[in-house]
Formats: sequence, C-alpha cells, structure tokens
Amino acid sequence: MTTALGLPTGSVRSAHAAEIGGTRHLLVPTDAAIGRLQPDVRLLGAAARAVRATGVGVVRRVDDATLHARVFIPGSSVVEDPGTGSAAGPFGVLARRLWGTNVDVVIDQGVEMGRPCRIEVHAEAGNLRVGGAVSAFAQGIFTLRDL
Repeated sequence: MTTALGLPTGSVRSAHAAEIGGTRHLLVPTDAAIGRLQPDVRLLGAAARAVRATGVGVVRRVDDATLHARVFIPGSSVVEDPGTGSAAGPFGVLARRLWGTNVDVVIDQGVEMGRPCRIEVHAEAGNLRVGGAVSAFAQGIFTLRDL
C-alpha cells in the first residue's frame, strides 16, 4: 500500500475497509505527511478492486482536533475527491481508535487540488455526524421530466 500511495516505507501499519451508505472505502492511516503524494493509479486501482472499494483514503493526524485526508478514486474520471463525506465519518472513528483524537474533529481535504474542504465529524459511538463547508465547483440548472 505504501508504494501505491507513494508513502515512505514503514509509514503504514494497517489498512481498514469501511462501508457507509453502500460505498466502500479502503482507509489507510499514516504518520507521514500526505500533501505531496503521487499515487500509482494502476496499483491503487488493484488494491481497491481487491477489497471491492470505490475509493482509497489516506489520513494523517495533525493534532487531537484535526486530521488531513486525501481520497483517491482509481478508475474514475475524478482521480481525487476534494471532499468525501462517506469517508469522513469512518476517518473520525478510526482516528479516535488509533490516535485517541477528540470526539469532534475537523478533516482538511482538497487543499492540494485547490478545492479546500473543511469536514466536521462528531465520532461518538452510536452518534456519528458529518458536516462542514466545501468549495463550490460547479453551478447549473437541471430539468426533471416524467418519461
């Protein structure tokens, strides 16, 4: 997994699968900086397919109240997601378990893409909540027609 994500050898101790709302992510916690990752999309795709995951998310503890995350979607036209709500809750739960972070954490994601998202997570057993602010990417109008 370290090679697929471009992380230093020994910076990943474990990987975890998380499924929420029918979407499965492979979560990779690390102590290494993740701002300059250059993942190998082919290897990342193989790792995601092996566990039937849509995305591969890497997360790093900044401090007890802040996480830095990046989520890659191999095999999609969107290679990296700037704000992944479906991974944010599991990131919060995992960070509490591994690093003892606060119940309420902020996840910074999308900074590297120029689309910073601040995702707020309340990761309490039986009371998981995800919210926050994102950067607008597109605006438009759609029409819904009965067939």
